[in-house]
Amino acid sequence: MKTSCKILISSFFLLYCITSFAQSQTVHTIVLNVNTGEIVKPDIEPFCSFEGQDPNVPDKDFTTKVSVGDIIIWVGRTSSENDVVNITSINYRGGKNILGKNRIGDQDGIVMATVKTGVSGDEEKYTISFKVFNDGRRRNGTFLIDPKLTVH
Repeated sequence: MKTSCKILISSFFLLYCITSFAQSQTVHTIVLNVNTGEIVKPDIEPFCSFEGQDPNVPDKDFTTKVSVGDIIIWVGRTSSENDVVNITSINYRGGKNILGKNRIGDQDGIVMATVKTGVSGDEEKYTISFKVFNDGRRRNGTFLIDPKLTVH
């Protein structure tokens, strides 16, 4: 192979690597904090918050800014080490379906998804379904909370 051809191929490979790394994905971990000892339906907002959330922002307005290709992980955190918050599913509720599915769920209480589509300004409203266990006993069925995702 001629030297000029090797240089050309190497240059294209280097350019490909640089653009691939420049558009790398971000992992967003959305932590739902729950006061597991006091949560009751239907008004769960006083007992729930998202990690990093402004205390003046209602849970339904909590928004995570994402880009196409980003990975989102939803995790529940309890107020007591004897309790468990088990996130059972993420359900599309409205707006642009940037996750590409109407329901995403997992068995172990942690749900993960990848942002499939969207352009700047697209917003997806979704519902987090979760269960609370106090000392191994399930509390009051399934709870629902409604944050948002926005493409930036």
